[in-house]
Amino acid sequence: MAVRGTGVVYQADDSDVGLREVPPRIGFSYHREPLTLKCLPQVLSELEASDFSSLDCETTGLEFDSCQLVSINLSYTVGTEIRSYVAFYSLDYCLAHFPDKLERLPSQQAILDLVALALSRKYCSMHNRMFDQRVLLHAKPLPSSDGTMASSDTKADPAPLPYNPYSFNQTWDTLDMFWFLDSNVKGGLGLKELGRKYLGIETTHYEEAVGLDILSSPPRSLLDYGALDTYMTLALFRLLLPIFLQRYPLWFKMIPLAKTALYFMEEQHQYFNLDKALEMREVVTKELEALKEEFYSKYGYVNLGSNLEK
Repeated sequence: MAVRGTGVVYQADDSDVGLREVPPRIGFSYHREPLTLKCLPQVLSELEASDFSSLDCETTGLEFDSCQLVSINLSYTVGTEIRSYVAFYSLDYCLAHFPDKLERLPSQQAILDLVALALSRKYCSMHNRMFDQRVLLHAKPLPSSDGTMASSDTKADPAPLPYNPYSFNQTWDTLDMFWFLDSNVKGGLGLKELGRKYLGIETTHYEEAVGLDILSSPPRSLLDYGALDTYMTLALFRLLLPIFLQRYPLWFKMIPLAKTALYFMEEQHQYFNLDKALEMREVVTKELEALKEEFYSKYGYVNLGSNLEK
């Protein structure tokens, strides 16, 4: 423990689970690039051969039913190396920043197909799974006949997706895993703090890196911020994996399934008509009161809420 003033501050000893803090990495660099049609075949091939992947979504807001999906970040392993890519998904964003290069960018459907492949890896990780899962399951790709991000797509109606085109049963939330190891400390930490502590990587906050208006943010900013997000998520997951396989194998196996079930419980709540439910409650309450009065008039007063009175 460490004492500050009159209060006691809990400090975790991570040595018992095999985690070690690391010094800052000077001159840190890694493979990152935007996803284009040129590199897409190589990415598909390398991802298919990899056991590890990481996904993250950048959106215009935090309300899944009104926000716009701007980009999808992807990382995966090639041997011991982690490679990161950013797929620019929003047609509005691409028209604003790549108006003369749309034919070089993969279509929205091609990007979502890549997401499905990433989710099918043996170990897929996220750092805000519930939100990103909801965004991905509600994303509607614009059709493109030639497989590219075409400006003519703006005139097309969004193609409806099946309700659940992806499986998240092999997708772990890295932040959840840190919280499980030590809920006293890790529950209040985000990806930025964990990356600094266990990877030695200094990052900037979202507002500093991207700005308040993501649609106006330069592609380079989205690339640098988004690629590092999934890089750190995957690197941290790989640090935790041997710990969980050795110490908590049952929890490790069950938590993605439990979180998937929890997601669909929350999903049903999203479509719950509260106004209609309140209206029905008034109707049912009046009907119950009428039924109780009828009962009392015939049989006298009985506490209907008691399990003792007959």
